[in-house]
Amino acid sequence: MRHPVDVLRTRLWFHVVKLRSGLRSAYAVELALEPELVQLHVGGVVRPRKWDGYASGARVPRRMKGKRYAVEVAEARFPGAATYFDSPIWPVLRGEAVTQAWVDSRLRAMSPAILDILLQQHPIIGDWQFGEFDEERAKRLAELCSFEALTAAVLLTTKSERIASPQLRELALLTYRQVQPAIARLIDTAPFADELFWAIDSVCKHWVFPNPQSRLEVVVFTKSLPEPSNPEEST
Repeated sequence: MRHPVDVLRTRLWFHVVKLRSGLRSAYAVELALEPELVQLHVGGVVRPRKWDGYASGARVPRRMKGKRYAVEVAEARFPGAATYFDSPIWPVLRGEAVTQAWVDSRLRAMSPAILDILLQQHPIIGDWQFGEFDEERAKRLAELCSFEALTAAVLLTTKSERIASPQLRELALLTYRQVQPAIARLIDTAPFADELFWAIDSVCKHWVFPNPQSRLEVVVFTKSLPEPSNPEEST
């Protein structure tokens, strides 16, 4: 059975494939990428409709021995969509039990723009380590206005749970709220923004401390909240 997060993941990826290709339909994508699967007969066109399945999320690309992997096939011809399918946001949203080491390794693999915010060079040793994540860095991360920035915010929220840091969680969720307007506008993500936010809200819960010895986890569906100030307009 397909996980709802994988259905969303696949639909978003295929949407970006279409955007990068400039093609208007799953049939056109299938014909461009795997023309050998499309056959013309007297009665009409016969094709597997594999790419229609990706468009609707009814099928999820998987690596299978002896078969071409759809994500790599599309990426070779129309680069730029695979990063959406392979994003580390999806294991988190599926509720997988990821470790702090896993989160840190995914954060370190992000673009220089993200690393410039998250990492600081140790003054003595000289290596790059995770530095303080404060309100100024949260604002800078949100100002990147990208799906990668959204992913970083979700990973930081996950990390806050692994290291039991309420402060990091609060700032990571602040980043998430501030980047939402950009995600809702970006051509790559706009059609799926509400689904993305619902999935994130369901997993990245808010912490409430009614007393020093207890913690409650509260789901806040951010779509119902007032839109946060645009970080681009607050500089």
